[in-house]
Amino acid sequence: MCLILILKKNIINFTRMILMVLYLFIISTLIHSLTEIKFSLQVELLTFVKIFFPFIVLCFLLHFKDSIDETRFIKLLSMYGVAAALSIILLSFTGIGISSYGGADESFGIGTKGLFTAGNDIGLSLLMTNCVLSYLYIKERKIIYFMGFIIVTIGTIMLGTMAGIGGSIIIILLFFFAYLKYTPNISIFARMFYLFLSVGLSVFIVSTIVKIFSEDPYFLQRLEILLSGNSRGVLEQNAKELVSGFNFIQCLFGRGYTGFASDMAESMMFEGYRLTEMDFYDIYGYYGLIVGGFIIMFSFYILVKYISLYFRTKGLLYFWCAMIMCFFIGHGYLAGHAYTSTQSAVIYVGIAFMVLKNDANLGTFGIK
Repeated sequence: MCLILILKKNIINFTRMILMVLYLFIISTLIHSLTEIKFSLQVELLTFVKIFFPFIVLCFLLHFKDSIDETRFIKLLSMYGVAAALSIILLSFTGIGISSYGGADESFGIGTKGLFTAGNDIGLSLLMTNCVLSYLYIKERKIIYFMGFIIVTIGTIMLGTMAGIGGSIIIILLFFFAYLKYTPNISIFARMFYLFLSVGLSVFIVSTIVKIFSEDPYFLQRLEILLSGNSRGVLEQNAKELVSGFNFIQCLFGRGYTGFASDMAESMMFEGYRLTEMDFYDIYGYYGLIVGGFIIMFSFYILVKYISLYFRTKGLLYFWCAMIMCFFIGHGYLAGHAYTSTQSAVIYVGIAFMVLKNDANLGTFGIK
């Protein structure tokens, strides 16, 4: 629907660029259909639509940018994560929620993801939501945003994912830093209070998690692997071996999802398809330097724009938007499920839209 609406209006330069990427994807798909034995057009289209979803929505938003109020738009972005966190918390008490680990008929480890099917995906969404809520609370000082921050933090921890737990601690510390920086008239007593509150919350989170998970052998195994720096060791090694064997055409256009992911599964002695759990390898493996390079580098472009704006203006919004992009890119590289997730794309699109909407000097993107 978004694509139909934007094509009916005057096409802006950003949309022209997106259409060019779609054209290059068609060329890539034709190449994959001729070179990959396990090629499946249906699977390729479903995968690409999911990964390219943010850019279609972004085109739609940019076409109607003059009708969108930025303040209200930012507040709407926070509602998605709060609703998701509430559902996780409530369903965990009813026993209806899906365990974060294990199959449909079994569970292991600690954590629940409510009715969401992908724990890492919703976990990243909650982390980015908490950045938005931190901005809103520091800017407007309304208790509703602070309550939202607490709810989302609890929901993120209840997921039981390493990325969610570690990210929550980082955001608490960032919140303390930003609150003090952007509240210049705050008293010494208040500064000490928020310092002890932030440190206390972080210590409480860590101690509670260690206490609960210390009896869980699955968590201890994952923690040991993470601390050894080998959390994605086997997957990364297999991915490196696959991409190192790419020929020139495959470097440019990739092997498609069905070609690359099926070989990843085979290297792990699984059936079907397998992600590397590191988006940079997956995107490059599927679409190569041309289409895959655009998908990855666009996120870095948005990050650089926000960092540049922050150092020029020291704006609170730019600080938190830059942090959101750091979480998005970092999660994609370390844990996956960022660039390949439609859940985290909701806030990613919103953050990208705000910088493109207000930037009158966009260089090659040329938004009017």
